Amino acid sequence: MTLPNDEQAQALYPQDVSVALDEMLYDQNLMVPDQEAVAEVSLEEQALNAQAVRDQHAYELDVRQREIEKVLVQEEIRPSSHVDSFDFSGALMALLTITIIVGLAYLAQKQVAAMSTKPTVQSGVVIEHPANLPVPVPAYPTVMVRQSSDPSQAPSPLPLNPPAQN
Repeated sequence: MTLPNDEQAQALYPQDVSVALDEMLYDQNLMVPDQEAVAEVSLEEQALNAQAVRDQHAYELDVRQREIEKVLVQEEIRPSSHVDSFDFSGALMALLTITIIVGLAYLAQKQVAAMSTKPTVQSGVVIEHPANLPVPVPAYPTVMVRQSSDPSQAPSPLPLNPPAQN
């Protein structure tokens, strides 16, 4: 790499950088030209200065708190904006809604009462002769059984047509 004045750039190592910074700080005057040297302050003076700063801060907080309380008291005393413009439109709408609901309930009750007392109208087709329905037939025929007086003999079925008696 070539620099504008044709000098070769040298690689800087961390040690070289720290040495260069130390030299810069050593040569530099750390005071601002228009600033005077700070006189050393005793511990008592530091404590008094710190106490004065705390007192000033507490005083400012107290003043701010009183201002906030004044604003809150004034807001509390001032009537609300909706009090002056109050009208009965909300109350009228509620009354109207309740009246409509009660009226509809009354009409519904009247309709139910009228429907329960009115005789039902016969409508549709009157069937004079109903259709012939099939006669149910049992799945198994009925069998008559003759009981035997002898317990060792099983009962026997009777014939379908019992003999005619003379």
